[in-house]
Amino acid sequence: MKATTDDPFLTVAGAAEYLGVSKKCIYTWLYARVFPSVRLGRAVRIRLSDLEAFIAAGTTPARSEGQ
Repeated sequence: MKATTDDPFLTVAGAAEYLGVSKKCIYTWLYARVFPSVRLGRAVRIRLSDLEAFIAAGTTPARSEGQ
């Protein structure tokens, strides 16, 4: 999905709320590169269109051992 200049970025907390999961889950998915993110210093931002594409794909990442 092509991003536009109007495409907002979400914080990890905002992305977690949007998807209805925990922040830890978002960080796990970011580490596994399930969807792209932008790092601004220590802050991480996720483009809303990337989350919508993740939902549209209808896939869930494989669970790692110990989760």
